[in-house]
Amino acid sequence: MWRKPCSSAASRRIDFPNRTIPPATRGITVVLGALASLGSTSIDTYLPSFNDISASLLATPREVQQTLTATCCPKC
Repeated sequence: MWRKPCSSAASRRIDFPNRTIPPATRGITVVLGALASLGSTSIDTYLPSFNDISASLLATPREVQQTLTATCCPKC
């Protein structure tokens, strides 16, 4: 069963035919998208190298895990 379309002001669509997104806004959107993906990419490259980091810095595995925690905490 179809309902009759609502005629309230909230359901009306307002068109802005001459409104475009400025280039600066598009640039900011791209930069923010890249920064959002940077966190997961850094963790994906960081985890497989735990043993190498531990050996090169003469650190225990626990100390290397703490560096990962320090990397992730600002993103919380």
